[in-house]
Amino acid sequence: MQHFLLSPGAEIDENACLVGEDNGNFGFRHHCGGHMHFGFTGQATRTAVSDHCDDEFAEVEASAGHAPGSRSAWPQFRLRVAGACVLSASACGGPELPPIVQRSPRLTLRAPAELEICAGTFDLMESEVIELQDRFGVEPGPVEYTWMPESHYDDAELPCKLSTLACSLDAEVYARTLASTHELVHAARESLPAVLEEGLATFLSAPSSNDPAEMVARAQLLEALALGSWEGSEDGRGLYERSAHFVSFLISRSGWDKFIEFERRVRDASSNREQPLAEWTTDFEAVYGETFEQAWAAYADYPDCALAQFHHPLTACGRVMSGVVDASLRPAFMADAEDAEFSDALACTDDHVFGPHSLNGGVATRAANFVIEVDNWVGGSVAIALSGAPSPDSRALVTSCGDCWDGSASMLTHASPDERLAARGAMPRAASLGLFAEGFVAKTCSTPGTAAFWLRALGENSGARRHDALHHGLLELPSGLYALILYGAFDTDGALGLRLQY
Repeated sequence: MQHFLLSPGAEIDENACLVGEDNGNFGFRHHCGGHMHFGFTGQATRTAVSDHCDDEFAEVEASAGHAPGSRSAWPQFRLRVAGACVLSASACGGPELPPIVQRSPRLTLRAPAELEICAGTFDLMESEVIELQDRFGVEPGPVEYTWMPESHYDDAELPCKLSTLACSLDAEVYARTLASTHELVHAARESLPAVLEEGLATFLSAPSSNDPAEMVARAQLLEALALGSWEGSEDGRGLYERSAHFVSFLISRSGWDKFIEFERRVRDASSNREQPLAEWTTDFEAVYGETFEQAWAAYADYPDCALAQFHHPLTACGRVMSGVVDASLRPAFMADAEDAEFSDALACTDDHVFGPHSLNGGVATRAANFVIEVDNWVGGSVAIALSGAPSPDSRALVTSCGDCWDGSASMLTHASPDERLAARGAMPRAASLGLFAEGFVAKTCSTPGTAAFWLRALGENSGARRHDALHHGLLELPSGLYALILYGAFDTDGALGLRLQY
């Protein structure tokens, strides 16, 4: 690592190999392989260099007419220094990136060539990039995804300052897992103010926990929005989840069209992604027809609920919206009823399976998205459980892709025989922490190998109900379509599935 002293008026041309970082995730970097990465814009630049400058800031500007934030290549750039600054530079001495293993006009995948990648991984990631760019109306452009597993790269070699799991740098993703929808959301179309941007990326990803207690208080989100940054939060993950909850509220209340229009107005108004609340409230009011203060007051009536209930995993929920059905299930009174169970081998060679995939740095799994149609012909509560040969690291997510007003969702794991049951009703915080300790997944069991979350489908006036109360594997499961994501431990064999029983 080298350090350069940049004097006032100094300029760095496109052949430089400087590295700067903003929020741990943004900078400009010239890989020796010959492509330039550029990520500084506006306030982000000032944040990036302020640690090394005494109240003087640097500016970055393009000399070839590309708008900041564009995914187009930057053939030239100039760093103009307003005060003496010291920046670290790698002089092209960083780790060699893995080779390109697959490429399309929208996605390039780099990965260690000797490692197995499940057959459906590239198609899943490419379809998410296409969906994001098309839905949000941004210029189609290539995203580069680099898989850097711990077996090949240590934390110091991952180009992420504040995360040892994944980050996005403009249209580039560096991640420990395949595939990180969260980072693809950023890389494909990053346009929102930073705190809302993280909320959207979290909202469109599968949760790694189901505990609503993980969300920070609403006042902390308001403070972060006012500042335009999440960096001051002591609980970044909790702030991400609270921001996702607020995004869920906006979309549930006013629809996707208004949310996308709001993003477009913010994107066109400024390239600064660390805008404080005061800079975008006018755009908010123009789109939503009310002040932000009025919307925030209405948000107070949006209940907290289990994380899985308001997350909308991009591909899984997209399949539900399209009406594709992979299996129809009728809960039965007999445990061995054929039409009450669905399972899949999750073979890595199957086109619908993606991975190795890990949730929040957990055990690598083979995963797949399905849509199940449930015919709850009795109309009562349903016992929902993992079936097949689940390992301790297997899990499943079932969700109606709803919200905290009317959604149903469950996260299931292979529970241990000595797992304690929580009573129906209020669950003390201490009990919640105990139940979520292993892998941050809500679980309980009535028999070994059975895990389920008890949730009620909410009516309009049911905001006071507790969604985090655990019961004996019972879920009030209205008839309809549900997204199902199965996660099977990568190094185990045997089918994994779901069983419904009265």
